[in-house]
Amino acid sequence: MSRRSPPSSVSRHLHERATHWLAQGTAPGQVVGRLEAEGVSAAAASSLVRAILTGRAPAAATVEATCWPAGFPFADRHEATFGGHAMRLLARLQAPAVALVDNVLGTDECDALIAAARPRLTRSEVVDPHTLASRPDQARTSAGVSLGVEELPWLSGLQSRLCWLMACPVTHAERLQVLHYRRGDRYKAHHDYFDRPLADGGQRQATLVVYLAAVEAGGQTDFPGLGLELSPRRGMGVYFAYGNDAGQLDPRSLHAGAPVDHGEKWIITQWVRDRPVTG
Repeated sequence: MSRRSPPSSVSRHLHERATHWLAQGTAPGQVVGRLEAEGVSAAAASSLVRAILTGRAPAAATVEATCWPAGFPFADRHEATFGGHAMRLLARLQAPAVALVDNVLGTDECDALIAAARPRLTRSEVVDPHTLASRPDQARTSAGVSLGVEELPWLSGLQSRLCWLMACPVTHAERLQVLHYRRGDRYKAHHDYFDRPLADGGQRQATLVVYLAAVEAGGQTDFPGLGLELSPRRGMGVYFAYGNDAGQLDPRSLHAGAPVDHGEKWIITQWVRDRPVTG
């Protein structure tokens, strides 16, 4: 896992913008609103503006927080076990939090997920940032299906493992997505978080992508803002978080599914939210 030098920190960027707005005479309340629109929580935005105005604390420190969830099992070790299933950390970035984990799923589990999904695949869609409705888009050319425990009870234990790995309650997890990419299929660079948090479940916090089959060529998970490309083997997972303890979203979590050059690509995607998902 290689990495180029990252861009400036998000917290410094927000500090500079907030300072600029205040210097222009923008009311503090309006600056707080602009920061919230950037993905900063109301409490963190208020603290940042107050720190700039009073000079009592370095502004960047007000919103600086680790992007690594406190409960992530590999935060301080390289091997961990859940329900007798052993997994191993292969590589990670600290901020934004990105991790490559081996043996997230076993061979039999990969086969079972592909078999369950194959006859039910439909064209993948994207969420319109303005209407929040799902629609087809040329940026995403895969096929997929949403799976739930109500139809496949054996998913319960598997999803519990994924959520444990993501340091998130199962109640905060979206339905599991199985995706299939044929030769030439790809998903252009995008963010997984929402422009506007949804009423049900709120904002997305993290993503876990697990490869169900070996890809002959292409199909990497690419983070263009980090200079990072990952080509996992079967059963490996790519975990990444795009928020931090202050509720701030990190645009460096921009990622893409590179085109499949040869063969086909099968993955599952698990998204988790900051509040329980009821729908």
